[in-house]
Amino acid sequence: MITKRDINTIESLLLFMAVTQHSNKRKASEALNTSVDTINKYIDNLEQDLSLKLLYSDSRGTNLTENGRKILASAEQITDIIHSMYSATIETVSYTHLRAHETSL
Repeated sequence: MITKRDINTIESLLLFMAVTQHSNKRKASEALNTSVDTINKYIDNLEQDLSLKLLYSDSRGTNLTENGRKILASAEQITDIIHSMYSATIETVSYTHLRAHETSL
């Protein structure tokens, strides 16, 4: 059964991925139209749930720890599944629309 915790974990992983893609929490927050505080809250919760440190900051931005790299790989698999789901839906809708058009001719 899906729980609220599962949903929060997925949201946290997506925010974590955004930070890694932008190498900066502020840029990630701007891209997602959310606050840095929200990103910090979700990532802090994720780190606590996993008992792992995933990110660290220095003068060059926000960086992945070794554990962060491993979690990022898993998060990317999750987003790949989500993207393939959307692709399958688009293909099905397009095929159905095409077949409906062909039969009306």
